[in-house]
Amino acid sequence: MGFHNWHHVDRSNGEFSCLVETLAPTDVVVAIALVPCATDTVRIARRARNSGARVVGITDRRTSPLAACSDDVLLIPVQSPSFLPSYVGATALVEVLAGMVIAHKGSGDS
Repeated sequence: MGFHNWHHVDRSNGEFSCLVETLAPTDVVVAIALVPCATDTVRIARRARNSGARVVGITDRRTSPLAACSDDVLLIPVQSPSFLPSYVGATALVEVLAGMVIAHKGSGDS
């Protein structure tokens, strides 16, 4: 809803190759890979970087395969009192990033 040129790519919509093939150096890909690391996400991040796009990786550790193929890495915690990791940190970070980009675009800056 923020911009017409934002795309959410996931396995279910089958757009992996279509969107990744058309990436250019002016594009930015935000990839999220947490424990256990998603191999499809890492593969797309590598292809995006090879095409010249800037890759922002959101991950839970510096040694993540996603961190190795990202231009910028944002680390978030996944520790939780339950057995499973928590994705609250990743969700909050994505909400903040989207809000900041929308606010910046709305301020008249390009």
